[in-house]
This record gives sequence, structure tokens and C-alpha cells, in this order.
Amino acid sequence: MIKILISLISVTFTLGSTQPVWSWLEKMSREEKNNAEIKIFLAPDASEPAKQLAKNIETLWNNGKFDSALVLFPEFKPLTDIKDMIIGNNWRKSIPTSSQGRWGDNVLISSARGVYDVELDYKIVGSNHHTFAATFSGYGTSYNILHIYFSTDKGATWTETYAANTGDQTRDLSAVVCGKHFYVAFTSGQNNKHASIMRFRFTDGKVDAFSNSSTIQTIYNTSSSIGANVLCSAEDNGYKILYYLARQGHELKFFFADTACDSWVEKNTNTTDAYRGIAMCCNPFGSTYSQFACYYDESDTLQIIARGSGDWHKIYFLDSCGYRAYTSAISAWKDTVFCAFEYNGEIHYLRSANGGSHWYTGNVDYATAQNPDVTCRWGGGISVVYQSLTGNKELRYRWRDYDSTWLPPVKIADDTLLYYGCQPAINYLGYNTYGIVFAGKMNSDVVAYYNYSAWTGITEQKDLDKKHNLINIFPNPTANNTKITYALQNPGAVELSIFDISGRQILVLFNGIVAKGKHIISLNCAKIPAGIYFIRIKTNDADATHPLLIVK
Repeated sequence: MIKILISLISVTFTLGSTQPVWSWLEKMSREEKNNAEIKIFLAPDASEPAKQLAKNIETLWNNGKFDSALVLFPEFKPLTDIKDMIIGNNWRKSIPTSSQGRWGDNVLISSARGVYDVELDYKIVGSNHHTFAATFSGYGTSYNILHIYFSTDKGATWTETYAANTGDQTRDLSAVVCGKHFYVAFTSGQNNKHASIMRFRFTDGKVDAFSNSSTIQTIYNTSSSIGANVLCSAEDNGYKILYYLARQGHELKFFFADTACDSWVEKNTNTTDAYRGIAMCCNPFGSTYSQFACYYDESDTLQIIARGSGDWHKIYFLDSCGYRAYTSAISAWKDTVFCAFEYNGEIHYLRSANGGSHWYTGNVDYATAQNPDVTCRWGGGISVVYQSLTGNKELRYRWRDYDSTWLPPVKIADDTLLYYGCQPAINYLGYNTYGIVFAGKMNSDVVAYYNYSAWTGITEQKDLDKKHNLINIFPNPTANNTKITYALQNPGAVELSIFDISGRQILVLFNGIVAKGKHIISLNCAKIPAGIYFIRIKTNDADATHPLLIVK
């Protein structure tokens, strides 16, 4: 049973194609207006009278004089191009969008209509596990609402912390955690000529201004349309650097900056044939390249490009992907690089085990399928989510270790729920678990749903491990000490061992008889070399393996 949850934000109305961006505010209830603290963003070249008018409206609205503020909006028309206007709304009190319920359900993040783009990332600090989702809604209307959602319980409950009406131009969204913030990049303005970025605090999901006091920072402006954009970071190895890739015409534009976002540095991509399906990942642990990207050119060829310390260059291609190949995804972990892509109606992949020098190809699924997304983070193996169009149409998930075979596909949502016009988003959340955000149907609307692998059993262990949380490791990754927790339903023999990545047993942690219930073993990793290891537990009822990453 899907949790039918009611969002307090009323963006479920339909605006006519001629209604301006502030019509969003007019449709709010009195309760929503009292909760909304607005900020108006104009084009960089807006006139001083337009900027002053924006300040006046903000002051009136944020002091409770809503009618007086709304009546002033039409005065913008002779002063500036209203198609470049964005109205941001920082909810004074975050809006709960879901409630705690039984495990195993898809969680409805929000009932905002017309969802067409979704993003997902997370951050763990100590015992705090904070998950972020971003969506764009309003497809097919004259408005586009950016929503920011925040969860502290691995997605069981969410609050909406921010919303912004970006007008009728925006059509692309990308988001990533870096440092103390969740960063969201999007294109905006008339004909998408502005590359913009916002950030939201790790602690509570609230919008956070940059050093210039603005809550929207410009990555770059252009005189021609920005067709797509992608954001990634070097968060996983502690580097607080953001990387941004955008398609302008057929050229790929690449920039990077620190988390202040005050100054973006451009590097040449040497790419002028990009057409569709652009994706990028950061590979901070790679021995050769620090970023990878993929895209289709106009001849339906999948191209893979990479960057070390300087400019980008092409490293591999695969032709004849078909004119219906629109979506691709790429991720990396150390010297494993994995690209999932559409190939003549199926989901194929390219995999490199040596940092991009040699590549192998194969099928994720032989079914007719589309819209793949992939993650390879933190030693958690390779996970792909995609939409199967064969037989029982459904959202599927599939997993494999970096150098092993695929496990069988797992169904996340069936045809009665799934919406096929939006690429889902998957991310590794640590502890052998994964999160997925996808667009799904609710009656005649398209809304955003979330699922967590521990609820549905898509973690790749034995049935007993899925149902009873047989083994858990925290912290993971670790440099020194970690704790291995396991639980038995019945008393019996237990063997707990550590294996290296080659499969060699390097240490037996425990071998004996234990009572039923929860048990904890402490492990000092200080003298174990950095690398990927596997903790294996064998009991009378189960045999499970869990990855452990040791960093120095």
C-alpha cells in the first residue's frame, strides 16, 4: 500500500500559458502565505527601478501584507523581462510531506503535480544520516517549481524546506552534496541563458545564502541557450570542490569552483559534438582521471570523455546506439568506471576495470528498457535502476560487485505506479543500502516517490540478512575503529572473518557458539592497509557478506 500523504504546499493548480510567475503566490492559502518568506530574483542586467520594486514587494510580503505585495507585481512589466524572474520561497516552518509507516512501501515525497526531474544525495556525519531530494514539477504548464526535500531517517519521513517558481523556461536539474551543503544547479531565464546554483544547509535543509548575500549564484551566462547541465563533487574523499558541465549548442562547457561558489574556473572540454544524454561523475579515488562524462552525438554514437588535472579528451566511443537512445549515466569507484546507456531499446553498459584504458560491454537487462541511472560509490558495488518496458512494465533495480556477475533484477514499482517520462535517481547510502527517487502516478497526476533498499529487500544479501539485519558495520568507511553488529534469530555456531578483494581470508574475528539476539564485535583497523575488504558471517541459517572500506 502506498502511503497517501498530503502536502501542505498548493502547487497542484494549473496555470494558463499566459500567467506570470507570481500567479503561484496568488494561489496560496492564507496559511501558506504566512509560512512563506519570499525572495525575488531578476536577470543580472535588470534595471535599478526593477531591483527596488523587488525589494519593496519582498518587504511587504514578508511582513504579512500579501495583497499589497501582489498588486505591485504587474509594475515589473515595463521595467524588466519577467520571463527572467524567479520567485524563491523559504518555508519559515518546514512542511512535513510524509509520516512514519510500515517498511516496504514507496513513500510519497510530495503531491506536487507534473514532476519531470528528480535528484538524490545524502551525507553522514557521525550518527546523523541526512538525505536530500530535489524535484522540478509543473511539466506541460507555464510554471516550474523547484522543491527541496529533507529527511533525517533515511527517507521514512520528509519535509519540504524550500520551493521556487522558476518560470516557464527551466527544464533541467542537477544536485549534489558537498561539504556542509546540498547544492542544486539549474538553467533559468528566457531561453535558458543562465546557469544558476543554490545551496541548502546539511543540518536542516534550509536555503543558505552565499557570501554576497544572494541565495542564487551564477555559474555563467551566455547569449545562447543552455541545453542541459550536470553537477558533481569530490565530496567522497574530502575535497570541497564542485564540478559543472553544460551543453551549449553542441559544445560542452566545464567549470569548477570551491564551495563558496564565488569564482568558477572554466576548462576546455574539446567537445563540440554533444547532442543528448549528458552525464558526469567525479572519481576522486581514480589513479588516472578525476572526472568522467558521457553523451550521445548526432550520429547516435555514445562518447565517453575524461579529465585528469587539465582539459578533457575523448577516451572511448560506441556507435549505432539508435535514434531512440536519449539517456545515459556514469559512475566510478577507484579504477572501476561504469556507464549505463540506452542501446536500440535495451540497457547496455560499458565497464572499465583499469581507470578507462580498456572497456568491456554487456547488457544490464535484455528486456526493452529506458532511463538508466547508476551508482558505484564507496565500495558498494554497481547498482543500476531503470524502467523495463517488456511484459510487466516496471521500475527495476539490479546489482553486481565490481568484478562479478549480475544478481537478478528486483522490482521497485509496477506499471500501475510508474511514470515513464522521467529518469529515476539512485544513490548509495552506505551500509550496503541504496535510495531511489522516481516519478510515479497518483490518479491522473505525476508525483515524486522514494524507496529505500532496506524496506524492499534490494540489498544483495541472503533472505535472513534482508529480513533481520543480520550484519551491519559502523562507521564504514573507517580509518581506525569500527563495530560489527550482527543479530541471530536462533542460537548456534557463528564464524566471522575478513577477506581482501582477491578473496583471501586475512583474519578470523570470531568462531564459536553464541546465543540468539544482537552481538557486537569491535575491530581495530589501524594496522590493516587501506582498501576494500569483505566481512563474511556464516551461521546455521545464513551466509552473508558485507563490504568494508578502510581509508588512511
